[in-house]
Amino acid sequence: MLQYFILNEGIKLSSIGSGRMNLRLETTSEELVTLTNKLLAACKQMVDGGWWNKAATIKTTGAIYKALAKDVGTELFRRAKLQLSSVVACQTQVFFKSSGVKVE
Repeated sequence: MLQYFILNEGIKLSSIGSGRMNLRLETTSEELVTLTNKLLAACKQMVDGGWWNKAATIKTTGAIYKALAKDVGTELFRRAKLQLSSVVACQTQVFFKSSGVKVE
């Protein structure tokens, strides 16, 4: 997402390859300062747009994996619970139909 904010500042990044920004050897200090200011402005626009917030607490790769595992586990549990409830509902209908009770 940051790439779009950087593009808005007039910096065109390559959409192929590693995505690294390579500078030529003849880059002057003034050009580097301009580039830095544009990158910081793009990041500020992203923050102002609500993409980053101060409540973000994940700081390390391990914490990212832990949060991801928690989210995946929660979703798997939710899906299993939904599937189980639909199986129980189906079995309940079969039971009542076999008992002669009308189920709607």
